[in-house]
Amino acid sequence: MGNFTRYRKPPVTEVAVSVQFDSVEGLKIPHLGLIWQGFKSRFPNVEQHGNLGPVVERVRPSRVTQPQISLSTAVETPRVWFLSEDGADLVQIQSNRFVRNWRKQPTVNRDYPHYDDHIRPSFLSDLNEFRQALIDNGLEDISINQCELTYVNHITPNEVWQSHSQIDRILNIWSKESSKSLGSGFENASVRFSNKIEDSAGEFLGRVHFDMQPQFLVQSGKSGEPSPVFVCNLVARGRPISDKEDGFIRFLDLGRRQMIELFERIFTEAIQESWEKVGDS
Repeated sequence: MGNFTRYRKPPVTEVAVSVQFDSVEGLKIPHLGLIWQGFKSRFPNVEQHGNLGPVVERVRPSRVTQPQISLSTAVETPRVWFLSEDGADLVQIQSNRFVRNWRKQPTVNRDYPHYDDHIRPSFLSDLNEFRQALIDNGLEDISINQCELTYVNHITPNEVWQSHSQIDRILNIWSKESSKSLGSGFENASVRFSNKIEDSAGEFLGRVHFDMQPQFLVQSGKSGEPSPVFVCNLVARGRPISDKEDGFIRFLDLGRRQMIELFERIFTEAIQESWEKVGDS
């Protein structure tokens, strides 16, 4: 899958791998119960949530339309979560989406398991199990139209930075002069942008989205003032690279490569060293 820098203490707190597809016709709540039986030994806990809305990356943003009220008597099949015993791994299923998450748990002493080692193979294995369960229950296989890979990072204070006003110590694109030009009252900043993802022929596939926001967190089990943190989301989203069966995973791998290259360019060497950079792997 390629050589990328690894860190002994990466800031990642959650990874989600997702595919969106045309709604599975006939998928109802009883089917979700039958599907869970295949996951139950590894994901014994179940939660029910509202559905995620469809998202499609287009070459140009969709035309803005006025809000509309839609009336329907149909009962929407819910999104279900299948959770591991410790809550670190979960599968999300709704009629037009499959998501596989890893989440850092404060009560679980478990390092980030890495994309190649755990995230990618677990996603593929569980997705294939879901697809087979659909067929076994008389439903059609999915037709994937969008793929999405999300990394959530919590950049917490350390020897490099202590306040939101020191964003220049975190991001290469923000200079100390930029902070000074905003005056002595400068407190924090948000950074958001997107880069296109293209195939080898230059055709548009999707985008990498970067979003970093200043927030405050209260440490679990600790009292005192909330601690500053930058929450940084990196999302690669777009259509499968080809109509072949592996087109969706090829997009996810390409999106991950571009996200990591961006990650290594945009964060300062000092902050990367504080995460104990250990070189390529």
